[in-house]
Amino acid sequence: MKINSITPQVLNQNYKVNLNSQQQSRTEQSGVSSPLQAVRANQYMGYLPNFTGGYSLNLAQTIENLDKLAAKHSDLYPKNVREWAGMILEEGNKGKETLIGVHKRLYASIKDCFSLEELKAKFPEFKDVKSAKDVDYKEGSFLDDIQKGKVEFFNPEEDLSLQLIKLYWGEGFSLNDLRAYAGGHELNHIMNKLNIPKVNKSYGQVLKLSDPKYNERLTSQMKAKRLETLDRKAQREGGEPVYIKRGPLSAEHRQHISEGLQKYYRENPDRIFEMSERQKQFYEDNPEQKEILHRVMIRAWSIFGADHIKKALSKFMKGKGFKDFSTEELNSPERISKEKSQAMKKFWAMNEWAKKSFSKNMEHAWKSIKKEQDMYYIVDLTPNLFKKRFFAWCEKNGIDTTNLSFDEFKYYPHKPEQNKLDSSLINKYVPKFIDAQSGDESQKMANTYFLSLLRFRRTLDKLDPSKMNKDSLAAIEKAKAQIELGLYEGLTPNTYGQARFKKLGALEAQFIYNRVLNMLMNVHENKLIKNLNEELNNAYVTLDKRGSAAMAIDPITLKIHDV
Repeated sequence: MKINSITPQVLNQNYKVNLNSQQQSRTEQSGVSSPLQAVRANQYMGYLPNFTGGYSLNLAQTIENLDKLAAKHSDLYPKNVREWAGMILEEGNKGKETLIGVHKRLYASIKDCFSLEELKAKFPEFKDVKSAKDVDYKEGSFLDDIQKGKVEFFNPEEDLSLQLIKLYWGEGFSLNDLRAYAGGHELNHIMNKLNIPKVNKSYGQVLKLSDPKYNERLTSQMKAKRLETLDRKAQREGGEPVYIKRGPLSAEHRQHISEGLQKYYRENPDRIFEMSERQKQFYEDNPEQKEILHRVMIRAWSIFGADHIKKALSKFMKGKGFKDFSTEELNSPERISKEKSQAMKKFWAMNEWAKKSFSKNMEHAWKSIKKEQDMYYIVDLTPNLFKKRFFAWCEKNGIDTTNLSFDEFKYYPHKPEQNKLDSSLINKYVPKFIDAQSGDESQKMANTYFLSLLRFRRTLDKLDPSKMNKDSLAAIEKAKAQIELGLYEGLTPNTYGQARFKKLGALEAQFIYNRVLNMLMNVHENKLIKNLNEELNNAYVTLDKRGSAAMAIDPITLKIHDV
């Protein structure tokens, strides 16, 4: 029989498909209204496990069902999601997390990235993403409008690719969500142009279903993102050089703001004394960044030639009626009043020579402080001769020294959170070595620290204060006081020559030595650090030559004599 044509017909809505009860329920829920649609729906349901209802809110069942799909589709899980989910389940999922929680935790640090390069370093899966600056687009297109800053919900100062990844991957926005966020504009083709990877469709569907408060969360996040964009625009129009986000900030975000302000102040050094209230509040809320700022200012005002600027500025300010003005205020620009800021603005405008000179000082200060910020020192508390004998003893006794070292501890003067010392391995053998020595090695070490500090104290008295900056001078005075209080009994300014020495054990003397060493490291007095280490090595050699003979140290000449 020849069929010439088929006329489509609207079938009765009550048409029943011969499905089992569970499939029929799914068919009715999905709005299937024809046999062909029913068959297609049934085929799809057989392909995609049921994630509706409780399944998507139970991480174990969600992963079990997704694993079935992953057996046929290797790209179903984004990188590391399955591993993270597995670890959470192995630990009992005490937080009752769902897939969206795992996903957002894995990609949480995306929001703390401020460049594509930084993002790609953290997440290699985005290595092929293109910068919006590197793709072609038509003039007048939506992408063109975004790049020109005409679309208020996108930040023209941040790469669009990074912004879209933050929303799609970091916040869990779907393509439909992105369209809603962009005011109805389709962003899928833009993501394709930028080569931004997208999640597997099945994974994306489950991700959405696994969030019981999806609509509420999405609405809240969209509102927050839009308010942030408007706030950013308002700050920019108000003259803020860097956007300072409201509310709690991550360590990365604080660092980003600080570096942005530093860059602005380097290029406009006089503006540092015209801080907005928002900038002042940022430094008050972030004391670690304020400490960096103060170090920069102290360094800038300690450079040769700065005294001439301070003298001229002080005279100018007092001439303007600020009789209480002190150049010490210049080290804390966030505390300078609005009235003084206005007067200082006039000073810089009237004295171009001062502005140029201070600009050079600030440039040098920022560079040196930035270099120091990441600097660390190897803390060396052990004389070289002691180390040499210790390792010889280890070799003689068949002890593996591959992982033994006296120089493993790194001291970060400006990153105390990284100062973690684990000396348990080396200390497993040092006491045994000391016990194996013929004399009292422990007392020799105590005397070594003692003598080296006494000799170093004399060195500090010979320094020329005019050749040192304010920070170093303060640290040296503290070091002197530490040595005097730590080593002498009943010491007063009038009894320095008559004061008696304290009797200290090795650990007590080492503690004082380490305190003095840290004081020098904090102000990067490298020459004095080296000098102190030399005194340590020389003192040990001197005492080692005397053997076990009893001795005394003259408190004035520091000469050693028998008792």
